[in-house]
Amino acid sequence: MSVTKQKIRRILLVLFLTNLFIILTVSIILLTIGPDLLIKKNNPKPSDAIVVLSGNQERLEHASDLYNKGLADHIILSNSTESGTTMEEAISLGIPKKSLLGERGATSTYENSLFTKEIMKENNFNSAIIVTSNYHALRSKFTFDKVYNDDIQLSYSFAPSFYNPDNGITKRESETAFKEYAKLSGYWFRSLFQW
Repeated sequence: MSVTKQKIRRILLVLFLTNLFIILTVSIILLTIGPDLLIKKNNPKPSDAIVVLSGNQERLEHASDLYNKGLADHIILSNSTESGTTMEEAISLGIPKKSLLGERGATSTYENSLFTKEIMKENNFNSAIIVTSNYHALRSKFTFDKVYNDDIQLSYSFAPSFYNPDNGITKRESETAFKEYAKLSGYWFRSLFQW
């Protein structure tokens, strides 16, 4: 092997190990200083629509409560094929079919924001309440604020879940926090180049 190829391999290895070290260090620091930093305060405001991100039944139930309080006339179900956010489940909670709009293709929080923004624009909606789980709040808010930009007024309401670091953090909560911070780091990096 030539000297040049060896140098390139060493440089690539050093870059990879440096990036890995930075990601692990940041993740450990964030886990240590604040699993509760993932959770944001609810601030739902009357809006044209409620956007429900797929993931679990609690999100849809929370959105149903907001709908029944009169905070919006429409609900957009992102990834409405996934259990927990189907049209049938929404109807079973008393939401009229005419108030429901479904999006069937999202596979990530980023796609949730892209695809629901299209639905918002198609229906001339100017404001939305984004509903997701409390542990997903930070990443969702970051993503939706970036993708929606200032085109549509956003407020947020987060469904309660198993995640409650106030009474000590369980193994499941710790794993969830680590995954969320790791994903948020990736989303942040991606936003530097694509959004």
